[in-house]
Amino acid sequence: MKKETPDIIPELLDELEREPQTPNLFTQEKRHRINWRKGGRFLPVLLLVLLCVVSIKVDLPITGTAHVIPSQLLPVEALESGIIEAINVTSGDKVEQGKEIASLNNFQLVNEMQESKLRMEMVRKKLLQLDRRRNYLRIVVNNHEELYRDEIIARSELEKVKLDYTHALQEYQINQDEMQSLRGRINYLQEAIKNLKVNAPISGIILTKIENKLGTFVKKGDEICRIGNMDNFLLEFPINEKYIDNIEIAQEATIRFSAFAHNPVDGQVVKVEQTAWEKLKKVLVKEQVINVYIQPNDLSIPVKPGMTAHIKIHSGRVYLRWFKPTRKEV
Repeated sequence: MKKETPDIIPELLDELEREPQTPNLFTQEKRHRINWRKGGRFLPVLLLVLLCVVSIKVDLPITGTAHVIPSQLLPVEALESGIIEAINVTSGDKVEQGKEIASLNNFQLVNEMQESKLRMEMVRKKLLQLDRRRNYLRIVVNNHEELYRDEIIARSELEKVKLDYTHALQEYQINQDEMQSLRGRINYLQEAIKNLKVNAPISGIILTKIENKLGTFVKKGDEICRIGNMDNFLLEFPINEKYIDNIEIAQEATIRFSAFAHNPVDGQVVKVEQTAWEKLKKVLVKEQVINVYIQPNDLSIPVKPGMTAHIKIHSGRVYLRWFKPTRKEV
């Protein structure tokens, strides 16, 4: 009878497989070096893709709120002092050049005009009398000179008549000078009274509440109202001074008027103010801003002075891709 022995070989093989094996460092390092060499073939492609990503051109707009302003703004000033007794327009009315806006009343000018005319009439009558006396005395002087040559009268009588004639000439000249002065004064008063009519210097829109000034006294040179020409209106856009390097003349902009939000229009930068001013952004927060002026390409939009619009100026700067562009809100 053959003796059976246990089969231990499979069990030993299983134990050997379960035991951790010491890694071959040389083999592992060689394998990594081989993988790196294989991946190195793709390095130029990766660099090209990275270059395209970092040099992409990103539109970083400057946005904010602008206000509509007229292309030409003129103050209407009083040419003479007086009380505003009549106003023919109201704020927002469109007027043509030369239209009478208001009229003043200056009692002093009117009274002086009346007195000057009365005085002028008195001087005119007196000049007629003096002219007749002057002509009469000239004849008397001629007669007395003949009588004196014929030795009919004494020299004293001739000298007396000549003296009277000289006084008549002087008096006539004095009144003649006064007449000239009165004529000049009346012409001045007529022009001054004419200036009591306040006319529009240009065609445009009344921008101030002139109707509130009825019955008020204004001095010569005081502003009565303002007129704006809206034929080529502009948008005044204040931006923070740190963005001024990103603004250029003829730069494109998108305009969206608040009253016509559904109809955006294109425009361009036409002017940049040379000086900065302090703007109150929030309560107790101020910033230095510079006005940028934008003109829409479409000027047929029925806007009014003071209307607001959202502005987006396309700066077109270049930025790295992994730097997230931020909107410049002004």
